[in-house]
Amino acid sequence: MFRFTALIGLIAVGFVAIEWMRTAWAGRRRAADGPVPASDAARASEGDTA
Repeated sequence: MFRFTALIGLIAVGFVAIEWMRTAWAGRRRAADGPVPASDAARASEGDTA
């Protein structure tokens, strides 16, 4: 019973680590793209995706 519980806990820790790496990678990628110009942000908020 204790080994099963420990295994479930280790799997959960693994998923947390994967999510942490994914969000860190997305943040670095977003920072590398630079700021979005105000005109593009305004058009995107209005629904214009062209």
